[in-house]
Amino acid sequence: SIVVLSGCRDDQTALDVTEHGRSCGALTSSLMRVMQEATQALTVQQVLDQVATVIAKRHWKQVPQLSLGSAKAANSRWLDGWAVSTGSGAEPAGIGALAES
Repeated sequence: SIVVLSGCRDDQTALDVTEHGRSCGALTSSLMRVMQEATQALTVQQVLDQVATVIAKRHWKQVPQLSLGSAKAANSRWLDGWAVSTGSGAEPAGIGALAES
């Protein structure tokens, strides 16, 4: 099933931010925070909701968007149930690379 998480609505501009001295997108930064703080497996919809909350709390003016290949994809597990509960700093494949680019 296709799942696309984009940084903002079509009428907005996705922000670039600096986190820990490194440049990355606001979506990437927020997604990394959600994944690092996850204590249980999250659905795609839960990830979107939590990322939107992080962005809003930081007063960044963008609203992340979710596009799905099917409606039931919103309830599928994000990255096949990947979650961090140990604070080990583990990352799903690709997230670290996104932050470094």
